Amino acid sequence: MIRFRELGLRERSGFVLAPFAFLGAGLGLSGSLGYSARWALGSALGMAILWITESIPLWATALLPLILFPDFGAAKWTSVSFGYRAGRR
Repeated sequence: MIRFRELGLRERSGFVLAPFAFLGAGLGLSGSLGYSARWALGSALGMAILWITESIPLWATALLPLILFPDFGAAKWTSVSFGYRAGRR
């Protein structure tokens, strides 16, 4: 369990900045991109912030596309989950 009070400034800033980056890009602050491209960009920005600040474990950050991409139409679940398949050849 993550205890917010025990986190440092770097980790706390990730919790604040990642949702703003995700929503800002997804709701259209990124210019003339299409709907799914905006949400894919927002997901990538939010994940980059979470990855750099290590606000949540890296494995949890890496699993976010499995949830976010299909929900916002950036990619189908089967195509996203294919990259997580063990023993790819």
